[in-house]
Amino acid sequence: MTMQSQPPNRKAGDGLRLIVASTRRTSPDALDPRAKLNNYGNHIVAKLEAIGAGVDDAIMLDRDAKVAELPGCNIFVVSRGIVTTPPAGNILMGITRATAINLLRCGDIRGVLEVRQAHLTPLDLYAADEVFVTGTGTGIAFVSEIDGRRIGDGKAGPIVAQLIPAYDLVVDRCDNYFAGADA
Repeated sequence: MTMQSQPPNRKAGDGLRLIVASTRRTSPDALDPRAKLNNYGNHIVAKLEAIGAGVDDAIMLDRDAKVAELPGCNIFVVSRGIVTTPPAGNILMGITRATAINLLRCGDIRGVLEVRQAHLTPLDLYAADEVFVTGTGTGIAFVSEIDGRRIGDGKAGPIVAQLIPAYDLVVDRCDNYFAGADA
């Protein structure tokens, strides 16, 4: 288990700029996304698309053109207080994703009316009030732009602005817990 007190990929204040990649997520019929088997060829190609486009990362769709995940992150959409993330089946069920869901459901995050898992399309992303990503190396980071379209006002929205410090507190508590184990 690895705990990072300062996620290395979080861009301070700028938000992440993303594209929807043409490279699709491998079908769960071909490779179970729950298993980390180091078969990330399509993830690497999607990341190369992002680099070529001059943005931070790429959103991968599944074979049905539904939003799946980023090469190293899960994705969430906030629309009118409803927080939605793609369902199990074609995504890696990340630990940071699960922590964010628990914080949104049980934490003191004002403005959250519901947290659900449902299929999303790129249009859902473009029309969202907020979009954010979660991952071990990223922590929680807001998305300012997708495919050149600004998300919300391009700044961290009210829900993710509360979620980031709540998540950081969880990570700090874990760091302190595991630091005590070394004593």
